Amino acid sequence: MRSPAVLPVLLLLLCDASARADDHRVVVAPSVRFLRLVADHPPTWIRKGLVTGEGFHGSVLFSRPLLDDEIGALEGLGMRFSRISGGTTPASGKELGADLPDFIGCGSSQDGGGTDSLQPGAEPAGPPPESPASAVDRIDTIYPAFITWAALDALAASPLAVQIESDYVVPPNQPLNVTRQLTGAPQTADYIWGKLGKLPGDGIRIADIDSGIDVFHPAFFRPDGGYHRWLDVDGNGELTLGTDAVDLDGDGKASALETLRFFDVTLVNLYDNPKSMKELKETLVGDGKFEVDLDWLYADTNGNGSRDFGPEGGFTDADPAFGEPILAVDDVNRNGRLDLNEKLVLLKSSKIRKAFVAGKDFVAGENLSTLTWDKFPADPDGVPTSMHGTGVAGILAANTPGLQRFVGMAPYADLYMIDSSKDGAFGLSGVDGTIPKLVWARNQKVHIVLFEFSSWGITFMDGTSNLEKAIDKLYIQDSIAQVVPAGNLAESGKHVQTTLPQGDSILGIEFPPMYPGYTDYPFWTPMYIVSFYWKGETTDVEVSVALPGSGKFVKLPANGSQEVDLTTDMMAASMVEKSLAGYVHRMTYVWDEKQMKVMNGTWQWKLSNKTGKPLPIHGFALDAVSSWERSLKFDKWESSESTICHPGTADLALTVAAYGGEFGPPEELGDIRPYSSRGPRMDGFAVIDIAAPDDPYTPLARLKTGMLMGNLDINAGYTIFGGTSGAGPHVAGTMALMKQIKPGFSPKDLFDAVVNSAVEEPIMGNLPNKEWGHGKLNVYKALFGALPSANQPPVPAVKVGGKMGLYITLDPSESYDPENFPLECRYDFDYDGVWDTSWLSPSPLEYGYPQEGDYTAKVAVRDGAYATSFALVSFHAAETYPPDTGAQQDISAPSEEVDGGSGGFTVEDGSGGGRGGGGCTAGPRIPAPVSPWLCFLLLAWGSAVLVRRWSREENR
Repeated sequence: MRSPAVLPVLLLLLCDASARADDHRVVVAPSVRFLRLVADHPPTWIRKGLVTGEGFHGSVLFSRPLLDDEIGALEGLGMRFSRISGGTTPASGKELGADLPDFIGCGSSQDGGGTDSLQPGAEPAGPPPESPASAVDRIDTIYPAFITWAALDALAASPLAVQIESDYVVPPNQPLNVTRQLTGAPQTADYIWGKLGKLPGDGIRIADIDSGIDVFHPAFFRPDGGYHRWLDVDGNGELTLGTDAVDLDGDGKASALETLRFFDVTLVNLYDNPKSMKELKETLVGDGKFEVDLDWLYADTNGNGSRDFGPEGGFTDADPAFGEPILAVDDVNRNGRLDLNEKLVLLKSSKIRKAFVAGKDFVAGENLSTLTWDKFPADPDGVPTSMHGTGVAGILAANTPGLQRFVGMAPYADLYMIDSSKDGAFGLSGVDGTIPKLVWARNQKVHIVLFEFSSWGITFMDGTSNLEKAIDKLYIQDSIAQVVPAGNLAESGKHVQTTLPQGDSILGIEFPPMYPGYTDYPFWTPMYIVSFYWKGETTDVEVSVALPGSGKFVKLPANGSQEVDLTTDMMAASMVEKSLAGYVHRMTYVWDEKQMKVMNGTWQWKLSNKTGKPLPIHGFALDAVSSWERSLKFDKWESSESTICHPGTADLALTVAAYGGEFGPPEELGDIRPYSSRGPRMDGFAVIDIAAPDDPYTPLARLKTGMLMGNLDINAGYTIFGGTSGAGPHVAGTMALMKQIKPGFSPKDLFDAVVNSAVEEPIMGNLPNKEWGHGKLNVYKALFGALPSANQPPVPAVKVGGKMGLYITLDPSESYDPENFPLECRYDFDYDGVWDTSWLSPSPLEYGYPQEGDYTAKVAVRDGAYATSFALVSFHAAETYPPDTGAQQDISAPSEEVDGGSGGFTVEDGSGGGRGGGGCTAGPRIPAPVSPWLCFLLLAWGSAVLVRRWSREENR
C-alpha cells in the first residue's frame, strides 16, 4: 500500500483543469493504451521488460523543464526517471510522507494568486547545475522514464504534460542488412592527409545506434603499433607462412613467439538470402592464398595454429588488438606481395572508443575486450545481431587507406556504438529506451548520430513523436547532426494510400502460406499490427475485421478498454489517438498467444468513413518476422509513396535514400533502388534529402562454429551490405570528413552543404523529389564546389644519388606526374612510419645515419591534387666519413634499389615536420639524430663546469 504522501501528490497533479488552457490535451500514444490493457498478461512478442504490472518504459514531453519538487512528486508515485548519465536520485527537499512545499498545491501559493506550478508556460528560474533535477536525463523537455500506471493517470490530467509515449512495443527493424569512390571520399581523404597533414576522420566522434558490433574484427583497429621488419627465415626471398617471422622485439632474430600465420579472409553474401547452407558455402571465398590488401597476418605466439584473442584467449584491453599481434602489410609498390624491404604495421588501439550495451559502458583501454561475440544474441536463423552494426561501422571507419582494400568513409573517426539488439529482441530481457541512448550519445560529445533502425505504423510518423522531437532538439540545441536511413518499405506491399469514399470500404491483408522465395519454410508469425492515419478526428473512421474465409466482421472498439476474442486463440485490441499535428493514429494489434501462428489467408478490414465526405487515408502493416520482405501485404491501394520510416520522418533528420552502388541487377546500378522508401511524409513534408550508394563489402561479425545451420567459424570476413542501411553511413562518414575540414560547421552547415552540392543526373527528373531528394551524395563537391577531376597519381622515382660515409643522398628528382602537376615530397629516413621532414621540393637531399648498417627509407611524392604515391629505397651506410683530404666521393653513383608504388597514403603516427630539418635546394645535409642521453650528459658536464667557476669566483 502506498504512503499517505501519495494523496497530496495526486491532488497536486490532478488539479482543476481551470488552472490550464481550456483546450489543453495530453496526447497518450496508442501504444501506451495497449500496454496498459495487457500489462497483467503481456503477449510474448512484446519486448521483454517493456511493460510490467506496475508500469512501462517510455517518455514524457513536458511544456517546460521540471523542478526538483515536481520530479520528487512524480517519483512519489513510483515513476523512475532515467539516469544513464550517472546522476543520483533527485529529492524534493522533503522526505516522502512529509508536507509538500506550498507552491505545489492547487491555488495555495503564498502570493494568493492561485498559481499552479504545473501550469503550461510557467518558466522556472531554472535549477543550478548541481541541482538534483540536472541529474535526470532529458533532451530539452523530453524525459525518458519508467512510468507507473499511477503516474500515468496523474500525468494524463496534468497541465504540464504534453505527450506520453512508450518506447517501441516490438523491436524496430534494421534498414537492411566500390561505393566509397562514388562519393568522392578518396579524393577528400587525399586532401585531408596531403594538404592538412591530418588523418581522415581523426578527432570526429560518430555515434551509431545499431545492433551491436564485433569489437575484435581487425578492421576496427588503428595501425598505431609501429612498423616492424619481417624475417625471411628460410631465405627464399618471399613470405613463407608458418616459417617466416616478424621481428617484434627488434633483435633481428626470429623466435617461436614471432612466427607468422594469416587470416584467410572470407567474402560472403548473407544479404542475398542464401536459401541453404550449401548455397551459403558456395558464396564463400577463402582460397588459401595470402592477399596483402585483404588478409591479415598474425604472430602465433603460442604456436597453436590459430589467432587467439579476447578473454577466452587470456587477453585484455592492455594487449594490442585484444589478442595475439595482428599485422598489415605496407605494400608500398602495390605489387600484391610482401617484398624483402617492406615492413609490417602492428594494429593496436580500437577505433571503437565506447560501446553502450544493456545500460553498461564498455570503454576502450578499460573493458571493451570483455564485449565478446556471445554478448549479442543470434536471430532465429542463427545470425548474430551484431552483424548489422558491424557492417555499418565498417562503412563508417573500417581499415586504413593504403593498407587494406575495403576502407570506410572516415577511417580514423572515433566510433561510439549504442546497442539496440538487447532491447527485448528475440526473447531477451531488459530495455534501454531510445531517448536515454540519445542522452548517452550527447554526453559523449559526439558530432554525428546515425540511426540504424526503422519502424512504421507503431507510432506517430508526422514529426511529432517524442523521438522525432528529440532528434530536432539535439540538432538545434546540442549541435549534433542526425542521419537516418529512409527505410526499405517502398516495394514491400505494406503501405496503402487512398481516399475513402463515404460509407464502408473493404481492404484485404494477405498472409502467404509459404515464406516468399522458400519452398520449405511456412510463413509463421505470432502477431501483426495494422495502423491507419488520417487528418481529422478520432471518430471519423470505424474499423472492423473478418478472419480469412469467414466474411463475418467484428467491430473493434477504439478506446482500447478491452481485448476482442476473434477465435479461441486469436485476439485483437484497437487504440486511437490524435497527434499534436492533428493526424489520427488508429492502431490495431492482432495476435495468437497459444498457437503463436496468425491464420494464413486474406484478412478483411472494413473501414467505415463517418465524415460524410471523402477522406484521404494511409495504412501500414507489419508482422513479427518478415521485416521488409514482400510477404504479408495489402491486396489493393498499394503505394510506394510516403513509405518513409520512423524516425526518418523527423523534421531535422538528414534522411537518406539508397541507389545501386556496386552489386545487384545491372539496371539498378546508379539508379534509385526499387525498395528505397519514398517521400513525402503523410503531411506533404519533403522528407528525403539525399541519395547515397549501397552494397559495399563491409566487415562481417564473427560467425562461430555451429551457427547458420552448419559448421562455420569466420573470425575476419566481409559481406555485401545493402539497403538504406548501407547508404546511411556513407552520409554520416561524409559529414565526419566535412566536420574535420570545417570544424566550425554547425549541423545546419553540414546539412546544407550535403544537399546543396548533390550531384544531379537526367535519370532523376526534376529535383528535389520524393525519390532522390536533392540528388546523389558527393563529399568532394560539398567541400570544394565541384566534382573531383580525373587524376592519376604521380610516379615516384627515387635513387641513392651518392654515399659519403654515413651520409646518404636521396634523389627523387626523376619522379613525374602524368598531368604535369608540380610535385612535392617528404621523407621517412628510417621507415618507422613517422615522417621526418615537411613537404619539400623534389630535390636531392642528404641525411646522416647514426651508425653503419643496412637501411630503407620511404619517400612520399604528391601532386597538386594531393594524390600521393610512395617509394622505398634501400642501401648500406658506411662506418666512417672519408678524411678531409679535399677529395669527394662520386655522388652520381647508380641507384642501389628503388621500390616505387602509388595509391592511397601511408600509415603514420604523426604528420608534418618531424625529427629532421632540411631545405629545398639540391643536396641539403640533415645530420644524424643526437642521442638524448648524450645531450643530457653534455648539459650536465657544462653545468658542472659553470658551477665550479662560480664557486671559485665566490671564494675569491
